[in-house]
Amino acid sequence: MKPKLYFAHPVNSFNTNIEKNLIKIINNSMPYYELLNPNQEEHYQNYKKWKEQYGDGMPYYYNEVLPQCEAGILLPFPEGTYGAGVGGEAKWFLDNELQTYIIELDGVIKLQNIDKSKILNVADTIDRVYNYDYFGIKKENKK
Repeated sequence: MKPKLYFAHPVNSFNTNIEKNLIKIINNSMPYYELLNPNQEEHYQNYKKWKEQYGDGMPYYYNEVLPQCEAGILLPFPEGTYGAGVGGEAKWFLDNELQTYIIELDGVIKLQNIDKSKILNVADTIDRVYNYDYFGIKKENKK
């Protein structure tokens, strides 16, 4: 059985060509890992349950999902910042002294620590994810 690699990426990159292309690159570049993608219905439903029950869904990942993994690979926003969720997951891997990789939009993968000052707070993350696309272009308000 292959060790699991968790793909931490912003929710506004879910179900996009960015996500599909990077998954292919990760699988081709790191075949010794089984990729765990949080963009799955099971994780969405469990996150929702934890949020309803405990007021925060992220501990579902910290307590149930991430402990299954031996490494994490992180996708920052193009400007080099990390949303609070991806940043929290990165911190979990670093705190647990597990391999932490960064994948750039062009598919370059690096093994490194992240600059914790680049992690956005929750309010800024919500703004960045729900009001802008992955590239930082403001979404048009739908009425």
